[in-house]
Amino acid sequence: MAWFQRYTPNLLDAIELAGTVLRSPAAALGGVDGVAVYLTRQERWVELEALCRLGQGFVRRLRELPDASLTAEQLDLTQAVLLSRRAEAAVGLEDGARALRFAQAAQGAAERIPGYEWESHGWVITGHAFGQLGDWESALLSYRRASAIAGLRNDEANRVLAGYNMGRTLHRLGRDSEALPYLLEELDAMVASGDRHGAAITRNTLALTLRRLGDPERAEKMLTESVNELRNSDDLRNLSHALFDLGVSLMGRGEYAAARARFEEELAVLEAVEDPREHARTRLYLSRLDLLEERDVDGHILLHEIDRCLDELPAPDAWRAEALLIRGSIRLRLTPPQPALDDVAESLAIIASLQDLSMRTPLLHLAGSLLDGQVASPRRDALRAELERHSAAAPPPLSSAGAPPTGRSRR
Repeated sequence: MAWFQRYTPNLLDAIELAGTVLRSPAAALGGVDGVAVYLTRQERWVELEALCRLGQGFVRRLRELPDASLTAEQLDLTQAVLLSRRAEAAVGLEDGARALRFAQAAQGAAERIPGYEWESHGWVITGHAFGQLGDWESALLSYRRASAIAGLRNDEANRVLAGYNMGRTLHRLGRDSEALPYLLEELDAMVASGDRHGAAITRNTLALTLRRLGDPERAEKMLTESVNELRNSDDLRNLSHALFDLGVSLMGRGEYAAARARFEEELAVLEAVEDPREHARTRLYLSRLDLLEERDVDGHILLHEIDRCLDELPAPDAWRAEALLIRGSIRLRLTPPQPALDDVAESLAIIASLQDLSMRTPLLHLAGSLLDGQVASPRRDALRAELERHSAAAPPPLSSAGAPPTGRSRR
């Protein structure tokens, strides 16, 4: 890293140096690789993507040179690595389709190299890409392959990391009893290695699994430990996730004042993260607390706030489904009450499309409560029958009331 740090404090300038000051494309590739490692650790995905495109340009130039200093096999390997890094950058930018395209191209490039096997980390990135596309079964298969490769190479660190992602994915599929041993193994490994930050992230996912398996006290203890550790780090995104999940846990136990404090702290953190979707969801939960505490708040003002949140949650995912159900709950509390069947109907249509089974049960519970408050009608009965069909395919309910688990941290 020293070569560019001496010349410039600006990584964009460093990328330009790699392309212009270094005369040899082969030497430039070495510089690109060094900067790429740094950018990956810093999660500077846009710059990493630009840098890898530059590196691929060097590879193309070297292929055209009759006296290139790198062999065709070395260039194929470099191409595979650059594609893999672009896949990781796309995952960081939450572009699952692009990430999967690059990951599969990297795998294809690696397969053309005699004796070279696609790395365990590459399969982890492929799993992340499938997960962002909602294809959790394919994600699970990718993580299993990553674990198998790491095991064959006696690479214990990557084997445990792949196992953690298997546990996280099994949790999303509602298979929490299968997820638990993988998550516990990862936590033990993080604690043994002294990685307090990694342990905090793992505790957050583990807590959500324990909560569904009927151990809410242990889950809340882990969430509290995760929040306390992440407050001492610069990982604001995972801190926001842990604060939200702790707030949900406290809300489920009726600790409304403590839950409100966690949600408000998360909003302050999200100002720095600049994630409008998560900001909208946390505001939803503050509105939900207003309902649960039966505060003297004008229902029409709450309804306006929910409508604003819905504008920021246009995608047909679990967050929008939840927002619709909260809006329906507010409509029932107005004077006179407003019908909420349209909100239930749109929410059920979204719930039916969710591949993340762990999100379905609490949403169906909310929808059922909302239907209970509606005047009897043929449409309400039809929606009740639809809800019961979805409930039959959903995992067992959470041990305590609350929101769908987020499971948003990624490692």
